[in-house]
Amino acid sequence: MTDIASPLRDAKPATGALRFAGLLRSSGLVLGARFAGVGLGLFMQVLLARLMAPSDLGLFFMAMSVMMVLSIVHTLGYPMIVPRIVVDALRDRTPGALAAFMGRARRDLLAISAVVSALALAGVWLWPDLDHAARLCLSAGIAAAPFMAVMRLNGSLANAMRRFSLGFVPDLVVRPLLLVALIAILWFVAPQFGVAAVVIGHVPIVIGLTVWQAARIRRHLVSQGLAAPDPKPASGNPWPMRRQAGSMLVAMLFTGVVADLVLIFSGAMMDSHDVGVFGVCLKIAMIAAFAVQTVQQIAVRDTAEAVRSGDRAMLALVLGRANGLGVGLALAGLAGTVLFGRFVLSIFGDAFVDGYACLVILMAAQLLRALAGPALQMLALVGQERISIPVFGASLAMLAVANAALTPAFGIEGAAVAFLVVMGGWPFVLSWIVRARTGIDPIFGLGQLRAITGRA
Repeated sequence: MTDIASPLRDAKPATGALRFAGLLRSSGLVLGARFAGVGLGLFMQVLLARLMAPSDLGLFFMAMSVMMVLSIVHTLGYPMIVPRIVVDALRDRTPGALAAFMGRARRDLLAISAVVSALALAGVWLWPDLDHAARLCLSAGIAAAPFMAVMRLNGSLANAMRRFSLGFVPDLVVRPLLLVALIAILWFVAPQFGVAAVVIGHVPIVIGLTVWQAARIRRHLVSQGLAAPDPKPASGNPWPMRRQAGSMLVAMLFTGVVADLVLIFSGAMMDSHDVGVFGVCLKIAMIAAFAVQTVQQIAVRDTAEAVRSGDRAMLALVLGRANGLGVGLALAGLAGTVLFGRFVLSIFGDAFVDGYACLVILMAAQLLRALAGPALQMLALVGQERISIPVFGASLAMLAVANAALTPAFGIEGAAVAFLVVMGGWPFVLSWIVRARTGIDPIFGLGQLRAITGRA
């Protein structure tokens, strides 16, 4: 079992860490890619909203949500522990260990995806209340999920190697760009195309991007001497590593696809029109969520190195910079929503403006997430993953119960409040656990502010 937990001590800052200017540049590059992807995604959704009924748009969102949720399940939590493995491989100069770990992770991913996909497809085609179009769309989402899972695993490796363009750009920019191109081609060839054609056409796009990303990452690892020419299978008992990864699976469902989970829970209690409006609001709010998550992911390599070296001063500085930037981005997103939210929603059509209050609530939830800090990453880095299981299990149940209680009575606003309650709960609970067990406080506060201002 790989463990980088070590007693923290006051020490001089570790050299080679990503400075604040570097954090800004890296975050700016990735966020720029994200905004480009969001622009393409919004353009695609506007096209679909104009070309299709809200019910068809809701079906599109449901199919994409199923794909995203299943892709997380297929990874078995491995992407969350990749940064720890990379730090150890670089420190110990053991490319064979890294190659063996990635090989085991991919084999486990393929095995579980075969079983889960078969069960999911059987459920879709045996469920009596689904029409043919819904079955086709959901089946396409299920088919794309294993390839999205491989993209997630390889993307985590690329980010841990600070190859952020390989980690983010294929999914954030290229995939929506190709989807827009697909919609344009369908509109030109068959103007009356249905939503099933879009979702089915998305499958080969995901497959092609996954293959391209894997080839580029392999080339980078070879150039860095980190790809063993003939990697041996990982030796020893595989279950300790599987348990570590599995402990993060529920966490990944929240951090990676919480919006899709909310859409699935609430979508079962709303009509297709409200699902379409709520889906648009969620997609917009997730821009702020992604901004916060991106800053934390970019800083995770420095966080891991600070924890490994026991450098408490550098750890406080890294956390303070990442949290400060994340909170600033979340505040900017909330302010922009209050001022311009109605205008943004009107781009999708007059019917979507009714989601303004829902959008403001969803944006407020992102501010809470930013204030709580990267507690989940800290638990993974100090080998305390298992403590997150009951927290996320309870949060998953709370999300379902809150949606069942609020969505039927208050519609999309009720679903947004359910999201706010959960997002205001689990991040702070995990932060308090981290502080109690390690003495590290991930929550953005005065201590981190002093670290930032004292050492710019």
